[in-house]
Amino acid sequence: MTQHSSNTAYRAFRYSVIFCILALPLAFGFTLAGLAARDGSAYGYFVTFSLFVAQDALVGPAMALVIFAAWRWGVRLHLPETKPNAVIAIALLAVVFSVALRFLAHHNYPLSLDEFMPTFQAAIFRNGQLMAPLSDTALELSKNLQPFFTYVDEERQVWIQHYRPIHAAILSVFPAAYDQAIAHAVLTGITVIAIGNIGKQLFPERPGAPVLAALFLVTSPQVLLTSASGFAFTTHLAFNTVWLALFLRGAWRAHVCAAIIGFFALGIHQVHVHAIYVFPFGIAMLLGYFGSRWKTLPYIVAYLVGVPVWSMWPEIATWLHTGDATALPSRLIEIEYLANYLEFSGSVGVADRRFSLWFLIVNIWRFLLWMSPAVVLLLALAIMKRRQLGTVAIVCAIGFLFTVSMSHLMLPNQMHTIGSRYYHPALTNLVVVCLTTYYIFFENVRCRKTCLAALVAGLVIFLPWRAFQIHEKVGPRAEVQARLNALD
Repeated sequence: MTQHSSNTAYRAFRYSVIFCILALPLAFGFTLAGLAARDGSAYGYFVTFSLFVAQDALVGPAMALVIFAAWRWGVRLHLPETKPNAVIAIALLAVVFSVALRFLAHHNYPLSLDEFMPTFQAAIFRNGQLMAPLSDTALELSKNLQPFFTYVDEERQVWIQHYRPIHAAILSVFPAAYDQAIAHAVLTGITVIAIGNIGKQLFPERPGAPVLAALFLVTSPQVLLTSASGFAFTTHLAFNTVWLALFLRGAWRAHVCAAIIGFFALGIHQVHVHAIYVFPFGIAMLLGYFGSRWKTLPYIVAYLVGVPVWSMWPEIATWLHTGDATALPSRLIEIEYLANYLEFSGSVGVADRRFSLWFLIVNIWRFLLWMSPAVVLLLALAIMKRRQLGTVAIVCAIGFLFTVSMSHLMLPNQMHTIGSRYYHPALTNLVVVCLTTYYIFFENVRCRKTCLAALVAGLVIFLPWRAFQIHEKVGPRAEVQARLNALD
């Protein structure tokens, strides 16, 4: 390793430490401005800021201290590269951890509507129906009991969750009391195996690459704690990671399979989530960076069919459920998915635009502070060595930035979240960038061992800490619900 590369690594180390430390004064500034409070008294619309103050202000300096300690003493650690079949063991451990955290941290309780609504729809599917019928009385009650995130056809007296159905359909396969716990754990295990496969494809000469890719993923608290939640983003991450593993294979059969996966990924929860993820890869493919342009044909077919089908899912479900074809929209503006977004963005747009930059800053900080410290350091190194990353890592980096940009334009305020959930579907891309950067600096012993020590810290220090933070938030609410359920 040249002196120049050593200096680059040291600068990246300093920048990552400074980035983490800045979380504290940033949180202090939000508190002084009255936009946030540790006790939650400033919640409401500014829940994003309050969660940042309550959960991240101290984690930032702690992560800086861990990176410093790993840089100073991590060189003494030794973790030999492991055989790729160890990925299966990591996947099984991820499944166990995910289930355990579902009960220990989240108390098997869907805290937010985004977590509750898929279970609502899964119950409808378990009853063998696409939609739930509403009596006259239930129709009136529904306006008060659950007016949010539901699609209600008053004329035909049926209702359904507003979100697309694939996530709920997966949940419906499992027992109602444990659907999110089991389904998300299994999906996380699949994600680990898929990211290991990606590591093997990118670095076939490095036997430890699959294991390291899996570790970069599961040692980041956001991954396991989002998996333990009820959010659909675990499903997005699993589908996107499998999609990328197939896409990188390059063969026609793999592209056809990826296109089929992509079709269903559009219908997980919100159509735009997967569409945003695949767009940069599609452009790169059209530009000739991933083989023959003709191999875009399966994707063109899948997405030209998938986008309108899943965008009109509530109307299509109404038609299939009732047999009434007049439920289908005749004009673009009549599509509920589009009309709902325009109504939502119009109602919150003024407030969002006022604090748009601050939402972006906090979302980025929250995302990285819920990652492994090793990821933070390696991303700083990647920025320094961006010209050496190679085609796949560069496209992955562009894809992640595209996800951040489009998420910010569409929904800058992430509200209640674990880390930054809107960035979660593109987390695989960051793992690819980190893995590539790790091997660029592989000959730098200090840099390599610092990353390994930071990986251990992510699992041993920050995962329990973050789990306790979620327990503090969810536990009291879950207890109240349990007491209500016990009433006659």
